[in-house]
Amino acid sequence: MLNQRNRLRARLTLGALMGVAAFLPTLTRAEALSFEEAAERLQVNSDRLAMTRLSVESAQLKEQATRHLGGPVVSVGAAAFRFQGAVQGIDLTPLTHTIGSSIAALPAPLAAGLTRLPPLPNSLDLSTQRSGNTSSVSAILPIYTGGATTAIKQALQAKTEEARADGRQVQQEVFNEFVQRYFGAQLAERVAGLREVAYRTVSEHDAATQRMLEAGLVAQVERLQARAAMEDAKRNALKARDDAELASTALARTLRNNERIQPMSPLFVISSPIELRIPLIADTHSKLIADSVPGDRGHPGWSA
Repeated sequence: MLNQRNRLRARLTLGALMGVAAFLPTLTRAEALSFEEAAERLQVNSDRLAMTRLSVESAQLKEQATRHLGGPVVSVGAAAFRFQGAVQGIDLTPLTHTIGSSIAALPAPLAAGLTRLPPLPNSLDLSTQRSGNTSSVSAILPIYTGGATTAIKQALQAKTEEARADGRQVQQEVFNEFVQRYFGAQLAERVAGLREVAYRTVSEHDAATQRMLEAGLVAQVERLQARAAMEDAKRNALKARDDAELASTALARTLRNNERIQPMSPLFVISSPIELRIPLIADTHSKLIADSVPGDRGHPGWSA
């Protein structure tokens, strides 16, 4: 009888261990990063931060381009040129006939003198080339622009300040999301570990309840309650492990990392007494505190 109980205990223990192993996460490669290292990688890989930096740079360049707008504009130009042309085989036959007809119509003494001139050739070749240079200087000085120049400069300056403010806001949002996911992954992993420990403990209790039922020490309803508690613990452990995997994946995607991230910086807790921080909170958020917590406790907005 004792050997049978030992064998039953061994089978129940083995079943509990197999149940735990069924939902334990598969070991995957993870890159260990401290908080500072992960923050540096966020600055390099974040698309939103890169877009913000480019927007600020674009606004600054536009503002710099109008720095000298409205001042004198001096333009200096210079050019050098050289050309060469050639025309070959110009037919002079029509011109020769025209000249001959014109000479024939002249008086005889004059026509006789012109006939002694050398005849024109039948064709003519021409070629020419020329080179030179030119230069110019011009200046424009706006006398009155109706305030348009100043308005343009101020508008672009405001655009630059707006881009910087948007950049600071985006950087704050991205960093807040990163902090939540970095330490949230740690918390989720701790919760998953605690849930798995709880499942192992409840599994041992379930096995003990089974042995007690076989020994006649507990009723069937107590056995069913122990089994229901074990199933609840198993379901909670599985959910906690899924949440931990999801948090780890979200952190890796935030850093644009192909591998899982293992946070190495421990969670921090502010251990100083809250009373020491009340003056700072009251000075910084006095209106918020006054609106939400009416009364007086040594500082505006605090009540006993």
